[in-house]
Amino acid sequence: LGFHGRGSDGAEFQNYTGLPELPAITVFPDGIAEDGKRSWQGAPYASGADDVRFVADLLDSLEDDLCIDLNRVFATGKSNGGGMVSVLACQLRDRFSAFATIAGAYYPQSFDGCDYSE
Repeated sequence: LGFHGRGSDGAEFQNYTGLPELPAITVFPDGIAEDGKRSWQGAPYASGADDVRFVADLLDSLEDDLCIDLNRVFATGKSNGGGMVSVLACQLRDRFSAFATIAGAYYPQSFDGCDYSE
């Protein structure tokens, strides 16, 4: 899964990542627009949507419809999308194999749900 930065969208992020060239299923969802700019949970300017729930539901749907190797599910994101990846690493870490951020925009909300004592 690839998460765009604030003001961008999944198609734009997809176009410059090169990820669709890989022999893999790639998915680039769109965040909800707030003040005309799309963004993701974990930032103070986010829409307030439960993007973690959205991603969990998206993963469920992809796993139901496609042949997914559950040991090879990855998340990457740039800027606000990188912050969203941090949120996912905290709240859905059992659903992903690895996380990668690019120039991540991190805010205190980016680490909600992180409990590394488990």
